[in-house]
Order: sequence, then C-alpha cells, then structure tokens
Amino acid sequence: MYEGRDSILFDDTQQEDMKLFGTVQGIAVAATTDQENFTNSYSLSGTFAGVALTATGTDNDDNGGSASKISASYAMGDLTLKASVEDESKADGSEDDNTLGLSYVMGGITDGYTSIRPGTAGSCGDEWDFSVAYAAGATSASFATDETDATTFILDYDLGGGASAFAAMHDKAGENNDLTAIGLNRILSETYLPIERAALRRRSFL
Repeated sequence: MYEGRDSILFDDTQQEDMKLFGTVQGIAVAATTDQENFTNSYSLSGTFAGVALTATGTDNDDNGGSASKISASYAMGDLTLKASVEDESKADGSEDDNTLGLSYVMGGITDGYTSIRPGTAGSCGDEWDFSVAYAAGATSASFATDETDATTFILDYDLGGGASAFAAMHDKAGENNDLTAIGLNRILSETYLPIERAALRRRSFL
C-alpha cells in the first residue's frame, strides 16, 4: 500500500514524503523515502514464539548517518517485559541507548518502569522512567517521573460525544518551561496527551 504524506518510522524528528507498507507472511513491513534528499527508512515487525519484535532503521538520523533499533516485548499474563537496543551514527556512541523495562496491570492500575543505559559509556540504570496509570469508567489518570525529577500528571474525564475535560501538569526541576493546563478536548482536535507524553520522554510506558 502507498501513502503520499510525511511518514515517520525511525525517529520523530525525521520526515519523508512517501511510504509503502504491507504484510508479508504475518510480518508488517514498511519503507519510506524522501525523493528530494534521497533518504530512506524501514520498519519490520512481527511476533515469534510469543515475542513481539520490531526492527527500524534509517540512513539519515539526527547526525546524518545510518542508525538502527531493535525492540522486543513479551507478555506473561498481566506482566509485560520490554527491551531495546539502539545503534546511531554518532561516533562517540553517546546516543546508543539500551533499555530494559516492565509493565504490570493490577485491575485498573498499570505500573511501568524502564531502566536505561544512556550510550556506550553509560551503565544500566543511569537513566530511568517510572509511570502509573489508572482508568475506571469515564475517568483516567496518569503520573510519570524520571531520574531528573521531571514529573507529568494528567487527569481526563470523558464527557461523551467525543468530548473530554482534562487537567495536565508537567514540571522539571531547574527549568522554567513547566506547563499547567485545564480545558476541554474534542475528538477532532489535536489533544494535549501526545504533547505531554513527549514532554516527559519518548521511552515512557505511558
């Protein structure tokens, strides 16, 4: 299948203008290309022996070189284990992050934790993410934090008819770009939730 629009496979800072995707023997395959800049990216994903695997890559990461990432997850009832290995083009290896994480569901509560080795010179646990999410009926709430004491709290109430009321807060120690918001969302509008997630970290379980 073909899509003629901006497509993102490897990194949320990269955009390309054509995407081909489909399924081959149970494996989801996608590729993007930018015809002006001659850059490409790919994604392969599937489940093997209960393990969900995803491989992504590009020839144009943030440093203008090739990069790849492999991630895996395995669900055992209410417990899900996750891991990822990343190899980017920066020569000093400072962007080659490895992660180990888990999430656990207890009724309406989901806990998540990720331990991160930031670059080849780092150690596992030098960085970490922790999150808790709760859902009951029309109400959902989430809290997330990390090793820098950055915290994000989101409370959402479904009003029905595609509308919801929300309150959101993001705070990071030592910075002046904290955010507090209260308002209404419509299903056709761009919501605050992806913005809040990205503001914490792209690797959070939430």
